[in-house]
Amino acid sequence: MENNLWQHILHVRNTSPLVHNITNYVVMNNMANALLAVGASPIMAHAKPEVLYMVKISNAMVINIGTLDEYWEEAMLLAAKNATLLQKPWILDPVGAGATAYRDTVLSTLLKYHPTAIRGNASEIIALADANASITKGVDSTAQSTEALEAAKTMVQNCNSVVCISGETDIIVSQTLKYLKYAETAIVVENILHESYFKDFGLNEKGEIQPACHYIHFRKSTAAMDSVEIAMASVLPCFWIYKKVGDHIYNHLQSENNPYQRWIDTYGGEEFADAVEQAINLCDEVASEATAAVREKMTEAFITSSRMEYHFLGSCI
Repeated sequence: MENNLWQHILHVRNTSPLVHNITNYVVMNNMANALLAVGASPIMAHAKPEVLYMVKISNAMVINIGTLDEYWEEAMLLAAKNATLLQKPWILDPVGAGATAYRDTVLSTLLKYHPTAIRGNASEIIALADANASITKGVDSTAQSTEALEAAKTMVQNCNSVVCISGETDIIVSQTLKYLKYAETAIVVENILHESYFKDFGLNEKGEIQPACHYIHFRKSTAAMDSVEIAMASVLPCFWIYKKVGDHIYNHLQSENNPYQRWIDTYGGEEFADAVEQAINLCDEVASEATAAVREKMTEAFITSSRMEYHFLGSCI
């Protein structure tokens, strides 16, 4: 993980991307200095006659609604719409969300342009998601970061954005959490399935299958040492190959009183197929946003896991 983050920092330093900022007067100087410190090239511009061109020539954009007024609102909406059309990444900082109806109206419109990332304190994220009644004290938060988790998940689902909750503990919520949820569900279902077979066949010891031990070690080490994207790719064959095997058995090799009918129904059914399709789509989406080097490692991890899955299934025959 640390190495992956460092590679991103080096990429910024080597390319010096131009970052267009429409931000409030309070933090303009800090934003410029922070971007310069990491190697980016900042520009502050909110004049309507030039905002479309600024979006066009920039590599990324930040919109901070702190010192909002009608003129800035028009500039922000123009910039957000154009950034989305040009597929430029942009960040929304919903300062003071929930404080006034005017801010919430502007934010609702900005969200229609699907910001790449949203960064706010817990109260702002809760108010932004309209998850429940929330009192926002200016730009300060009246809620803890963990209280905004469900609201952040809603934002991820509805806006397809990465959501960063700032506070005493910073929390980042993204599509990868959905992927982990699919994996968690698969583990629960599979454990129940296995336990039922241990009972049916009178098995007291699970024993060891060497290909499985090596396979598990590979996935654990990948999850511990590599980035989230690579870990996702290493787990994907567990979904995908089981679906393919389940589909084949379900369509061609069924018979009456099959002792493995529960396994066939689980992995050859529509519910598991839907989960697999979503897992594949999420992995593809993460890959599309990763660097070329990370995508290459994702492919390597996927191929290695697929080969180990093949040997694991072969050992069961």
